[in-house]
Amino acid sequence: MNFTEQLAIIRIELAKRMLSLSNKNIDEISYELGYKNPSSFFAIFKRSTELTPNEYRRKYGYKRDDFREKSDLV
Repeated sequence: MNFTEQLAIIRIELAKRMLSLSNKNIDEISYELGYKNPSSFFAIFKRSTELTPNEYRRKYGYKRDDFREKSDLV
């Protein structure tokens, strides 16, 4: 595996974390990961995960209801 392939894998893993743990928009995430063109990020992400970034976020992103205050549980 060459450097470019390793970099792509790392970027996708970071993208997955950002999509699931933040509410940043897809363009912002793609720029933060070093993609000059969000459509390039979109295509690479889809090829790597078989999901679009939005589909991934809907499937794996946290929902505010998932994290309740302790007082709500008592």
